[in-house]
Amino acid sequence: TGKAYYLLQALELGSMPKYKITHKSVDRLKENNYSELYSTEYKHNSENIKAMAETVAKEFAKSGTTEITGHRILGEKVFETTYATGVKVVVNYNTLPADVEGYGTIDAEGYVIVGADAAENEPAPIVEETVEEGGEINE
Repeated sequence: TGKAYYLLQALELGSMPKYKITHKSVDRLKENNYSELYSTEYKHNSENIKAMAETVAKEFAKSGTTEITGHRILGEKVFETTYATGVKVVVNYNTLPADVEGYGTIDAEGYVIVGADAAENEPAPIVEETVEEGGEINE
């Protein structure tokens, strides 16, 4: 699903998901360069965006950093990312479980975090940004 993909991508790449959001209805974007966007209104997506940010921050806290020191392909749509603290994240983008040598079975569209036992970090604070009409960002 889309949500799972964005979570896996964030964990694999050490970055927060990015969203294109609007204040007004997406209907105003039809028949222009943004016609591929179909659900952009903040009021309809705010809870999902906040939940994803909280989940990603919680998982990043387990690695203690977002600095990547290694990245490997372990199989088709299966990747291992090594963070500077030695923590490894293995993500499976497949829609079926994947048997991964050294990691066992990873759920479909799932992930495992290895070596995070010692990390007792608090999740990073979530910064909310809004764009006012006219393009200024308010934090």
